[in-house]
Amino acid sequence: MADSVQEILDNYVPHLQDYLERNIFNKKEIQMIVARRRDSEYLLKRRQARKSDFLRYIQDEERLEKLRNLRWAKIVRNTPKNVVLKKGSGDQHVVNNINFIYTRMVTKFRSDISLVVQYAEFAKKYRPHAIPQIFAKALTVHPRNAGLWIEAASAEYFHGKKGNSIQSARVLMQRGLRTNPKSVVLWVGYAQLEW
Repeated sequence: MADSVQEILDNYVPHLQDYLERNIFNKKEIQMIVARRRDSEYLLKRRQARKSDFLRYIQDEERLEKLRNLRWAKIVRNTPKNVVLKKGSGDQHVVNNINFIYTRMVTKFRSDISLVVQYAEFAKKYRPHAIPQIFAKALTVHPRNAGLWIEAASAEYFHGKKGNSIQSARVLMQRGLRTNPKSVVLWVGYAQLEW
């Protein structure tokens, strides 16, 4: 367990060094970030991990991302206009970590559909292109959930690949109807999609 946690933490090192080099966080703050992440990772690796542990870790990371954005905005504001600030490897790091935590949480608690919806809400803000894949994985586990089919078709329609998103949403709704032919909700959703 300790080796896998250490491996995860080792993957964060280049991004945290980027924060230090660009003066987004100081050394003491980075040590606190690493300590909090280590504690959270150990909680997730225990035998009976709880949803609350995952959600708390996600909440901590979202706060960290807000703080990082505020600090970067302050650096940009205080930098002379003739100086070009370059982006670093840490710019997407916290979002990638939140995505990683959500992926592990949804995999561990497959029966909880509300977690999939919460993951999709996160993806709408930061990774709209990933929403169809999130719902595709969820539908393999919950093929009888009509609401999930409608959410997946909606996500495909609004966030799918340009050009064929309506066709993809139509195909998803038709698959849902083949799986759940007596679902009134799906038939109504399909009719709304066509008109």
